[in-house]
Amino acid sequence: MDLDPKQPDSKRKTMITIRHDPGIFRFKNMVWFRTDKCAGTYFSNLFMKWGFKRIQFSELRDEDKIFAFLIHPAKRRVKAIVQAIYNANAIYLLNDANFCRFLGNMVIADEHTYPYHFQFKHTHHRTVFLPLDHAKLPLEKTLKKFFHLHCRELWKKKLEDDTIQAHKADEVKKKHYELVEAVLAMPYYRIVMDQDIKLYNETIDSITENIGIHLTEPYV
Repeated sequence: MDLDPKQPDSKRKTMITIRHDPGIFRFKNMVWFRTDKCAGTYFSNLFMKWGFKRIQFSELRDEDKIFAFLIHPAKRRVKAIVQAIYNANAIYLLNDANFCRFLGNMVIADEHTYPYHFQFKHTHHRTVFLPLDHAKLPLEKTLKKFFHLHCRELWKKKLEDDTIQAHKADEVKKKHYELVEAVLAMPYYRIVMDQDIKLYNETIDSITENIGIHLTEPYV
């Protein structure tokens, strides 16, 4: 995770920044930042098949073209909380009314709900964000156009539909999403995650208004 260090005093010469890193992957000057609960497993596996290699944040270059995927923060919150419950083998607790009340104002459950605005604090201005859940522009279309503009070698690649289908939630998990979504309160969440919600809404508006400009503006 990324923590803002305190200002150094006269005896303190260095500061250490801890950054949550779900993964940064490079193919030539194309750099993908993996975001948790945004089809990360599918795309990290696929992109590595295409020749992407994992790199460190310190290896970024000025000429790199960074891109990342987003879903609506509220949807991501639900998916992440359910995943945290699964990881703890505690799905049975969704039948407990007290546990559901406990979940009500939960904003960050674990690293899967690490806010977008923290992860991209230092790279927001040079990142093209692509929504996974745009109502009219599926990722297959926007990603294809993005690669057509910036890397023709990747433009020729095809997404593996059978593999992405395998990573989608089954009906049981979808039911758990519905149960958790029903108990989560929104007012406090909207205050805490205001910057994430703003980023998502601006991304949707920008790509809807002019996809060409959206896919190139951060690199101009």
